[in-house]
Amino acid sequence: MSGNDATYIHELTHLFTWKYRSHTLREGIADYVALTILPGAAVGPNEGKAWNLSRIPLEVLECLGTIKPIPGWVTTDPLRRSAYYFASYRFAKYLVEEGKLRYFDEALRLR
Repeated sequence: MSGNDATYIHELTHLFTWKYRSHTLREGIADYVALTILPGAAVGPNEGKAWNLSRIPLEVLECLGTIKPIPGWVTTDPLRRSAYYFASYRFAKYLVEEGKLRYFDEALRLR
């Protein structure tokens, strides 16, 4: 609660993201809300560090916006876990700020 860590905001946001079928979307929105309220704060595995998008592992990018099960490495590999959450955040940030979240959510429901 000191203002350096927004993980509690992230977790509270999950009360509103449960309806999304995509895990990356749920996690990305939770990080987006947390970092909008406390910019630069630590959230989950990313303690205020930014990733270079060109260095996100392909297996992370393949998960974005899908309804695939959560990969096992999300809990066992700290580097890919961090990339997964950062990429999820950037994906959700794009959808929210471009006004495309509603359309994306509707498309997922049709699957």
